Amino acid sequence: MKGTLKSRRAFQHIYEHGRRAIGAHVVVFAIADPTDIGEETGAVGIVARRKVGHSPDRSRAKRVLRAALRELRTRHDVRGHLVLVSRRALIEDGSRSTEIALELERLLEQTGSIQGAGS
Repeated sequence: MKGTLKSRRAFQHIYEHGRRAIGAHVVVFAIADPTDIGEETGAVGIVARRKVGHSPDRSRAKRVLRAALRELRTRHDVRGHLVLVSRRALIEDGSRSTEIALELERLLEQTGSIQGAGS
């Protein structure tokens, strides 16, 4: 990963000004021009709210999202900052990172963070 979003201000900026794409297992917030939030270019924040489940479930959700993003970055150049928010279905369905990577690819195309399948 290129960097990690750490500040509350950075998360809030992306939530308020970024583009959103909602999937069955993950919600993606992406911002193409992240120059004013004070984070390293291409930083990613991964969120698993308490609604996802208990601590082991939230940890697993974040691990699966990180693995899916790593897999996706081997095939595509991901632009801008991202916030990935896991949904309860990720744990309930027992989804694997390869399945999530396909959904994440589709959502990132919607937000304009990656080019279509031909890139």
